[in-house]
Amino acid sequence: MSSVETSQNLKTVKSYALFLTIVRALKAHLSRQSLRPGTFVLLPPDGMSPDEYDEPAEEIGKCRMTAVPAHKFKCLTIKDRVKRDNFARQITEAMAEAPFGILVTADVGNLPDALLLTVDHIITLPTVTPADLVTACKVVLELEVSRKQARELLAYRLDDVGAAMKPGRSVEMVLARLRSLSAKIVQRTRSFEVAPLQQMAGYGPAQAWGLQLAQDLSDWRDGQISWSEVDSGLLLSGPPGCGKTIFAASLAKTCNVSLIATSAAQWQAAGHLGDFLKAMRASFSAAVTKAPSLLFIDEIDSIGDRQAFSGDNKAYSVQVVNGLLEAMDGLAGREGVVVIGATNFPGNLDAALTRPGRLDKSWLGLSEQFRAFR
Repeated sequence: MSSVETSQNLKTVKSYALFLTIVRALKAHLSRQSLRPGTFVLLPPDGMSPDEYDEPAEEIGKCRMTAVPAHKFKCLTIKDRVKRDNFARQITEAMAEAPFGILVTADVGNLPDALLLTVDHIITLPTVTPADLVTACKVVLELEVSRKQARELLAYRLDDVGAAMKPGRSVEMVLARLRSLSAKIVQRTRSFEVAPLQQMAGYGPAQAWGLQLAQDLSDWRDGQISWSEVDSGLLLSGPPGCGKTIFAASLAKTCNVSLIATSAAQWQAAGHLGDFLKAMRASFSAAVTKAPSLLFIDEIDSIGDRQAFSGDNKAYSVQVVNGLLEAMDGLAGREGVVVIGATNFPGNLDAALTRPGRLDKSWLGLSEQFRAFR
């Protein structure tokens, strides 16, 4: 910490660790370059969202780096991704206030043209190292962590590490909690112990669809049909406890595919918008990795309908729906992945989610009689 004053504003281990990665990247670049004024565009490493760097990047302008005095830095964060023209003007004006500007973004190509003209340096940020984590724990929590323990901690999601670390907890306690959580996640992704769909009475048209899907997946595996001929999306609707989750587990068993079970609530619980979208993409990525697979999304109606959004959260909510639509479509058509969405309130679902190629088959009104299968 000899080159950077201890920050008093970053209160979490995660934010401080990310702050250190930015400092390291800037110092490495500035040590090789002259100190001419310029605009730095910082690209997060794979798996990280630009939003996660907003607070750490803002802190760069408040700390003291030996290479560049603090007051020369101006940090810019993308708060309005919808009004691009207005954003470009705001950034241009802000850059005039300081000779060194910092902007974190995931894709330089998506920046407004007016901003691209001002960019001088593009740097890909490094990932958090054990040394970063050791320092962050010491500064934020006054917790001594060894390099070996830091390496073990970094085997888990940084969000989970930060959530588990609280004042008064030892490193051993934190690691025990993380190991326990990891075991539960693995358990949740395993197929439920249910009978195959042929033995499940009462699902009506949904059961017939499922049995046809099993045959289609078999034919697809054998190369007899293309993936475009497989019905790869289904929307199930009914009151709580009517057997939607059990149907998905039974279907996965019948089709002999992996089951990845998640929910919109689990994605949202991950944190802010960047974490939400990252958790969503991680579920689809896991399904693609395990293909052929069945991705079951419970409470999908809580994603919402873009036509109904209003107020301060409209832009946030629109991005969530757009993120799900993008994941549903996939760069390669999510070949090998069947998606089942479950909802108690189908009327709250965005219409685009039920268009062809997405959840275009709907079996609604599953009744209370299926409680017997729980």
